[in-house]
Amino acid sequence: MNRRTFIAGAGTTAMVALAGCLGDDDELVELVEDYFESVDEGDMEFADQLVHDNGQPPFAEQEDITVNEVEEWDREDVADATGQSVDDLEETDDSLIEFQDFDDVGYVYGDIETGSDGDIEVYYRLIEEAGLWYLWEDLAEEA
Repeated sequence: MNRRTFIAGAGTTAMVALAGCLGDDDELVELVEDYFESVDEGDMEFADQLVHDNGQPPFAEQEDITVNEVEEWDREDVADATGQSVDDLEETDDSLIEFQDFDDVGYVYGDIETGSDGDIEVYYRLIEEAGLWYLWEDLAEEA
């Protein structure tokens, strides 16, 4: 085998593997970031497409949003932060999966600044349906 071809191939393979490790391929976080960007830009039509038809859109109209942090959280972290019961969250999650036939449920935490409310924390429940993730509700509203 040609040494240059081998080294180039090995280098390319290593770069692809490294990019996969470093890339943000977290669908839930990307969905919420896309939602914030759409609301910030006033593209409410696109923002509404990221919320499930039966979900509760966190923002009804354009809002200036600065994102400080967005990350996926587990049910226990959300329960601790919102003062809700882990059992209640789990019961609702199970109900969404069993009775509404959603594939999965996940949670995303966001620390954002808005033009009207200043610095706020959001705790979104997301659902997966037919392989696509959607925003379902903001659990901070219930806290």
